[in-house]
Amino acid sequence: MATDVYSVGDLVWAKMKGFSPWPGKIVSPTKDVKRPSYKKPMQCVFFFGTDNYAWIPEDAIKPYESYKESLARSNKSTMFKEAVEAIEDYIRNKPEPISGGSDSEVGGSNSVIKAKEPNDAVVPKEKKEKKDVNTANRPAMVKRTSSGSSTTSSKSNKRLKTSGTEKEGFNDKGLSSPKKPSAGLSSSSVGGGSSSYTSTVTAASSPPTTNHGTPRKATENILMRTSFVTRPVTPPLDVEQISETLKKKNIKPSCLKYGFLGLGIIGKGIVKNLLNSGHTVTVWNRTPSKCRDFVKVGAVKGQTPADVVAVSDITFSCVADPQAAKDMVFGNCGVLQEMRSGKGYVEMTSIDAETSQDIAEAIMARGGRYLEAQVHGSKQEAEEGTLVVLAAGEKSLFDDSHTCFQAMGKSTFYLGEVGNACKMNLVVNVMMGAMLAGLAEGMALADRAGLQQKDVLEVLDLSSMASNIVGDKGKAIIEGAFSTSFPLQHMQKDLRLALELGDQLEQPLPLTATTNEMFKHAKRLGYGEHDVSAVYIRSRF
Repeated sequence: MATDVYSVGDLVWAKMKGFSPWPGKIVSPTKDVKRPSYKKPMQCVFFFGTDNYAWIPEDAIKPYESYKESLARSNKSTMFKEAVEAIEDYIRNKPEPISGGSDSEVGGSNSVIKAKEPNDAVVPKEKKEKKDVNTANRPAMVKRTSSGSSTTSSKSNKRLKTSGTEKEGFNDKGLSSPKKPSAGLSSSSVGGGSSSYTSTVTAASSPPTTNHGTPRKATENILMRTSFVTRPVTPPLDVEQISETLKKKNIKPSCLKYGFLGLGIIGKGIVKNLLNSGHTVTVWNRTPSKCRDFVKVGAVKGQTPADVVAVSDITFSCVADPQAAKDMVFGNCGVLQEMRSGKGYVEMTSIDAETSQDIAEAIMARGGRYLEAQVHGSKQEAEEGTLVVLAAGEKSLFDDSHTCFQAMGKSTFYLGEVGNACKMNLVVNVMMGAMLAGLAEGMALADRAGLQQKDVLEVLDLSSMASNIVGDKGKAIIEGAFSTSFPLQHMQKDLRLALELGDQLEQPLPLTATTNEMFKHAKRLGYGEHDVSAVYIRSRF
């Protein structure tokens, strides 16, 4: 089927794969907009409303005026409406042809195209201006000079390695399921090798968007939103400050000596409350500098895990994952080297039941006692001493650790034999992970629909779904900072362990599997050390 012949300056509807037909203008390409290796004739298109460029196959381009009646209603999004308004403004304020140029309004081979507001006049090369641009509110100025015809022969291009499939063409009524461009697009291509796409912003040039629920201004563009949110610096822990919750407990500390291995987000809060409640504690951490503040308030620093076990009656361990827990016990200068009869070892790391059983057997083989004590809660709960402790294993060790559990938590459960506490912890985190994924998707949908996210939280707070986790994580999503309270990578690890448990028991977990993929993708995007609420980034963009 014969295609329309386009020239520089023509107003068109251009369709990229995965997006609705979008109002644009044929422009002259430059080296900044590389043409992909695609055999069919293509045109370089400037998109109104987004101020971006892309190579589009001619069979995915239609004249603007001829198809305006049908395609102008193919997308109901705010951005699409703004783009249509922009091209209509451009038509009403169409600039005069430049003297000495071609018949089109974009001049000839010496014309310059500025990626700015669509209704701005074309500026000759001799009168280029430099302007400071606020990259948080609008795209940077990008000047492009023409290099001849916008349609290039496929025979003269070298074949390049590209991914994806061809752009979808038009049907008689436009796109059947319209979409609008979204963030997270590659700076080199969108939707595969048939379209080369140059974005006018990068993650480094844009600050994070803080309130996704705020109505967008006309100049705001989802393509301009940062593709990565830098994790806020965690404020230092005030070790000497005693929480009001701890004061009310009136704990009488045990005369036993305790050791603690691992001063991460949860570990620091636990040790703080152990010291402030009067317990004698020897600490060790892979990064020795983290022990410094605790030593100032009375803790003793151990040089290795083995040294801590040697001077302690009961040693607690709270590290990142099952492998780290095994390394702590079986590794060089590890716990086993100094484990003796009567000594106790309490594993607080979130691990699977099999790992816990392996550690228990090794500890008991040396005459020691073993208890798994999984804690449910986050940074704030650890610092306030309001964690929920799930324990299983040696009952005498559970009793000897009672005052420590009082200091670190608001409630403690003894669940019987080794492995039960680990399984209970995974069950609870499966539910919490699915809840967070649902919250993230709901907030993303609200934002896409133009609703205020703060209104969504207010409605939830007044409903039967009201809870601390919905309120706290919802606020984190609106603020867009994702300061770490419970690391996203730890949640993903627990979901993975839960799926392994489901495989062993032949228990289908389809929702957990989907939730795990969401967290895994967010982790792959670089949000592993951010708070679990950063899964919203995966849902929104």
